[in-house]
Amino acid sequence: MNTTIVILILTGCVLLATLLLLSRSRRKKLRDHWSEQEDPLKRIAALKAQFPSPSDQKACDRIERELRGISRTFSLKTSIAPKRVYAMATDLTRDIAEIYYPDTDTPVLQASIADLLKLDERIVSRLTHKIEEFPLNAIKDVSIHKILAGKEFYDSKVKNKLDWIKKYKAVYTLGNSAWLAYNALSPWYWGRKLAYTSAREITFRYLLTWIITIVGEEAMAVYSRREINTHEAVFERDLAFAIVAMAAVNQAISGKTYAAVLNHVLNKSRLNDTVRVNVLRALVNQKSTEKYSPQETYSKKQTQKMLTSLKRVAAADGGPNPGMTAWLVSFEEAMENLPEKPMVMEPLKL
Repeated sequence: MNTTIVILILTGCVLLATLLLLSRSRRKKLRDHWSEQEDPLKRIAALKAQFPSPSDQKACDRIERELRGISRTFSLKTSIAPKRVYAMATDLTRDIAEIYYPDTDTPVLQASIADLLKLDERIVSRLTHKIEEFPLNAIKDVSIHKILAGKEFYDSKVKNKLDWIKKYKAVYTLGNSAWLAYNALSPWYWGRKLAYTSAREITFRYLLTWIITIVGEEAMAVYSRREINTHEAVFERDLAFAIVAMAAVNQAISGKTYAAVLNHVLNKSRLNDTVRVNVLRALVNQKSTEKYSPQETYSKKQTQKMLTSLKRVAAADGGPNPGMTAWLVSFEEAMENLPEKPMVMEPLKL
C-alpha cells in the first residue's frame, strides 16, 4: 500500500513538471509571435512617452489597468463570449471618452460620422492582419457553416442530453460523483484536464489582450482627435518605399518587377490608401537614390523581413542585376550601422 502511494505521488510530480514545461513552452510560443512592437504593455508605454498630456496619460493608464487585469486574474474560466467582450470594449471606450470630455453628459457621442467611418476602416484593417497570425490562422479558413454545424451538433447531441440529465439532480449528482471517484487516482485524467485548461486560458487571455489593445488605441485616436499610427504601419510604409527605390534603379522596370511591387503594396493591410497612392506615384516617376537610408530603427524580425522582401522583388526577373545587387549591399550596410534606440510610435510622415 505504501509503495503504491509513493508511486502515485512520484507519478503526479513527474506529470505536474511535464505540464508546467508544456505550459511554459506554449507561453514562449505566443511571446515569440509578438515582436517587441506588438507587446501590449510596451505599446502602451510607447504611447505614454509619445503623448505626455494629462488626458493621454489617464487614457493609457486605463488601458494598462485593463490589460494587467486580464493577465493577473486567478480565474481559470476566462471567457471570450461575445457579450462579455462587447461589454469590456464598451466600458473601456466609455471611460476613455469621459477622460477626454469630462464636462459632457454624453462623451461617447462626441465622435463624428467621419471618425466612426475611419475607425471602422482601421479596425477591419488590423483584424485582417491579425487573423493571419497565430493562433487565429489555424481557424481563419474554416467556413462559418462548419462552425455553426459543429455548434448545432453539440447542442443537439451533447448539451441537450446534459440538460436533460441535470433535471434529475439525484441521478446527475450520483453519476458525477461516480465519474470523479473513478478518475480520482488517475494522474492522466487530471493531467489532460490541467493541460486543456492551461492551453485554453493562455489562448483566451491572448485574444482578450489584443482585442483590448486595439479598442483602447482606436478609442484614443477617435476621442483625442489625433491620428495614432503604430510602429508596424510605419515599418510597412518604409518597406514599400524601399522596394520602389530599389526597383527604380533600373531605367526600364520590367513587367515582372512591376507585378511584384504591386502585389506587395496592394496586399498589405497596414498601408492606408494615401500611402499606397504615394508609393505607386513614386513607382511611376521611378524616383530612386543610389544609397537609400532606412528611416527607422527596426527589430531583428523586421530587419530580416525587410531584406527578404527586397531580395524577393529583386529576383522577380530571375535574379538581381548588378545595379540592384549594389543597391542591396548599400542598404544592408545602412541597416547594420543604424544606432539602437527605444521603440516609438509616431504619426506617418508622407
